[in-house]
Amino acid sequence: MQPTRIKHFISVLGTSEYSECDYNFNGTSYRTRFVQEASLMLPLKNTTIDKITIGLTDAATEKNWKSTDEKTGLGEILKNKYGEKINIVPMVDGKNQEEIDEMFSKLYDAIGENEEVYFDITHGFRHLPMLVLTVLEYAKAVKNIRVGGIYYGLFNPADKTTCPLLDLTYYSDILTWSNAADVFIRYGNSGQINDLFSHIAKPTSWEDAKIKKKRYGNLSSLVTAINNITHCVDTGRGRYTNGSGNKKEPNSIQAAYEKYHTIYETIDLGLAENFQPLKVLLDKIDNKVSVFNKKSNLEIGLATIQWSIENEMIQQGYTALEETIKTYLCTLCDLDDSNRLYREEFAKNIINSISKTTTETHNIEETENNRTLWFDKWLDEMERLNNFDVFCPDKDPSSDKYQKTKEEITSLGKKLIFSIPVQLVLLSKDVASKRNDINHFGFSNDSCSYDKLLQSLKQYYAIFQSFLIK
Repeated sequence: MQPTRIKHFISVLGTSEYSECDYNFNGTSYRTRFVQEASLMLPLKNTTIDKITIGLTDAATEKNWKSTDEKTGLGEILKNKYGEKINIVPMVDGKNQEEIDEMFSKLYDAIGENEEVYFDITHGFRHLPMLVLTVLEYAKAVKNIRVGGIYYGLFNPADKTTCPLLDLTYYSDILTWSNAADVFIRYGNSGQINDLFSHIAKPTSWEDAKIKKKRYGNLSSLVTAINNITHCVDTGRGRYTNGSGNKKEPNSIQAAYEKYHTIYETIDLGLAENFQPLKVLLDKIDNKVSVFNKKSNLEIGLATIQWSIENEMIQQGYTALEETIKTYLCTLCDLDDSNRLYREEFAKNIINSISKTTTETHNIEETENNRTLWFDKWLDEMERLNNFDVFCPDKDPSSDKYQKTKEEITSLGKKLIFSIPVQLVLLSKDVASKRNDINHFGFSNDSCSYDKLLQSLKQYYAIFQSFLIK
């Protein structure tokens, strides 16, 4: 559940001799000496402000906060409208690094957890806009705030009836987009991109919904599709599916990619002109996710392993590698590599059987005699444990259908056992052991460090690729 956000307006008051002027915002004007009042009465007119913080130096207090016989100060104006909501933060001049650090701390300390902050940066020192952006970015990360608006009043002494009040919130958004882009490109995590775009594109009214639909078009669907891809990778949805219907997208990396690609190919990139940060990201995003433009379980598996290594997603990498080894063994026998029976009861069963036999005999040489022994051991175990039953729905050993199926599985088993490289068996065993270590939360007796797990994953993948080349 989203936190209830206090709406907090912040500004700093300067020492200049402010003249009345007409501040203009979106076709509406407001006449005042103080841009802070204009910000509250124009862009924030329909926003219920819960808290107002004004930064004041001693000089600004005397010059512009307090009222005199000739002029009404900003303090009196705000107190008449907002009463007890006003909080004063004593400020220093910011003439050296120590004072700038103090200003940073005071502005940051004035902001509460989960607030929605609106900042007017018109007055104050020249370094204030940079300082404010830094404070707001820091507070986004540490205090989970949201920037509702950043405003700047462009005073025009030559024509005091045309003083634009500029909305600079966009530039704070660019910083946030930069962070989101960095997280995706470095770590393959699209969550921040998805959350940021959802917030920006979320309509506030029926009329706003029409405007944003026209402005963003299918960009929202594209961002959702990107998010589907990364979540499918995160949760190991590696099975290839035919088609990319809505029900399959969240359950398949390949289907999620195909839906993304369809949107990307048809989207009007001109729509993104109004949203430049995302437009710049699209090419990099497309280049990154195109690794999943594959048409088989084996290719999707290999792409997922590579993605996991590049983004240091160690658990997903081990899962994808172990499962892709099974996929590869199924392809060697021309079996349906999406069929669980062939993957688990056939391919994995043979790997486990050969591994057990080589451990007992301490002999991994790929001789005819050894392969015959591996086959006999596997066949004996299949008979003893009635494992052929899983391939025969009627489970009647006397039926012709059962015997035919048994012969087919036996023949396939012999084909695989007499062709499988024993080093691939040993590799699968090592991968399964590391995957088991991760899944048991590090409580295995031979638990590895995380850096060893990542290093081993890279080595195992390189070894597996060498078998594919052969």
